[in-house]
Amino acid sequence: MATKRKKNKGNIVESGEHVESEIDRVMFNNRVVELRGDVTEDNVNQLMRKLDVLDAFSTDPITLRISTYGGEFYPTLALIGFIRRMDSKVNCIVQGYAFSAGLYIAAACTGVRSIQRESVMLYHEVLLVREEGDVKRLKELSDSVRHTEKQMDFIKEILLKKTKLNKTFFEHNRNNDVVFTAFEALEQGIVDKIV
Repeated sequence: MATKRKKNKGNIVESGEHVESEIDRVMFNNRVVELRGDVTEDNVNQLMRKLDVLDAFSTDPITLRISTYGGEFYPTLALIGFIRRMDSKVNCIVQGYAFSAGLYIAAACTGVRSIQRESVMLYHEVLLVREEGDVKRLKELSDSVRHTEKQMDFIKEILLKKTKLNKTFFEHNRNNDVVFTAFEALEQGIVDKIV
């Protein structure tokens, strides 16, 4: 028979910010950080600051919770490089979804890479995004394409080292989005276990 928990009838916290900061404090003290929302320079810089502080205090493992549709390429590379150079192992858990940059970051984690059973991951090549009305000369476009191909080669190198994905996978899925269920991500070595 389940026991009922007593409800706290004390002071009700009036500030949502206070609740969030208290949650963040508890998570931080338990060496848990999150990557939620878009992978942007600001988001990654905040995350790297937290990781840096945790790594400075102890080499105990850190858990990175990931739930993202992806985002910017260079902040993704910055975070991957940062994680690789830390003394602490960085475990990750994919919660819901890790698309694009989220998949690359999860695969590059240095500890145990986990995924919730109900989660999915998405792989696609690096996208060349142009703003509307942005006019380029052919030379500028070809330079952008070459640069984007170099970016993709770097991502492929990481995935070839850290997963069971092979060159044939990348050749066959050059123009495709590939969704991995938790079981498929485990089978392909993108994660180490399902939780």
